[in-house]
Formats: sequence, structure tokens, C-alpha cells
Amino acid sequence: MAKQLVQRVRGRAGEVVLLELEVRRLINSAGTGPGTWTYYNCGTIYEDVAPLLQAIQIHVLCEERSSANISYKIRTQISFDGQEWLTAGDVFAAQNADSYSIGAEFTDTTSFGRFIRFHIGVDDGGAMGSAVLSVTAAFKFRT
Repeated sequence: MAKQLVQRVRGRAGEVVLLELEVRRLINSAGTGPGTWTYYNCGTIYEDVAPLLQAIQIHVLCEERSSANISYKIRTQISFDGQEWLTAGDVFAAQNADSYSIGAEFTDTTSFGRFIRFHIGVDDGGAMGSAVLSVTAAFKFRT
């Protein structure tokens, strides 16, 4: 994976900060078959924000899917040192439609490491394809 930029995000208690992770990014499936997810870096790495967070909510706009079989989801990874990464979980459940969707608030604060990064996952459902995704993260700060 290519090196990602590191960014610090600050917000006041109770505030929500919107971060554009991707704008109209073309994502291609790897043609690996149904149930096999291919992941791409999404946005930047966020440092030292986790202790301040109450929740993360993901907004996704999917356009121009080339195949009805294409599914996508967003997951987060966490790290203490920015070198070793653990997958914390899906912050946006798998979808397979051209639409604007808002994920449920992800509130498992034990899954917010010192460093947080996001990945777009694509499953081709057995047919090569692509989709154009725009992804925004809403960071909700603790009160």
C-alpha cells in the first residue's frame, strides 16, 4: 500500500466534523469472485483523535456501477504507532445500489485507536466491474 498522509482533526465537545475521504473515486473490482473483498486506502490517516470521539458515521454516494453485482463497504483500521494496523470493523455495511446512503453510527470506542484509517472494500459478485464512490466521515466528539 502507498504511504498515506497523517492528519490531526480537532473538534469541541458535542461538535460534528465532516471529513471528505473521497470525491468521485473510481473503484475497480479485482475479479476475484463473490465474497472476496478487495480493499483500497480511503482518505488520510487520522492521528490522536480517538480519545475525543463518541462516534463515526459514514456517508457514501455510489454512482455509475458497471455491474449490478458490485457491492461496497467501508472499514476502519486502528494503530497505536502508525506502523502495525488492526482491522477494527466495518463502519459502513455492504451496499449494492447506486444511491446516497448514511451508515449507522459506529460507537465502539474500543475500536478507535490512536491512529485511524479507512478502506473502501469492493466485492465483484463474480463479475468484473467498477463504481464511482464519494465518501464522507462524520466525526462526532464526546460531550
